[in-house]
Amino acid sequence: MLTTKVTSCILLILLFLPSLRAGENVTLVKAFPNLSFDSPVFFCHSNDGTNRIFVVEQRGVIRVFPNDSTTFNTEVFLDIDGRVTSGGEMGLLGLAFHPNYSGNGYFYL
Repeated sequence: MLTTKVTSCILLILLFLPSLRAGENVTLVKAFPNLSFDSPVFFCHSNDGTNRIFVVEQRGVIRVFPNDSTTFNTEVFLDIDGRVTSGGEMGLLGLAFHPNYSGNGYFYL
């Protein structure tokens, strides 16, 4: 069984493969080499001017960290692990921020 990291890399390659031309070289670079996640399923920002990245883990945890490739730590933004059944195609699968998130703090799961 492939690990989540390998599966994510394969999906990224398949996503960009149609746009490549024959003979082009492609180099994959880890954007955040010092971080790892448990079954990440979604990656986004809140568009609130804080330049933070949010990663949704399938088990029900959302992690947040500065958009800086040298960052070593994440913080838990939300943990609803005890309320989420995960595995296969089940779990916390997305996150959306209200357009006025910086003013009202609303986000949607």
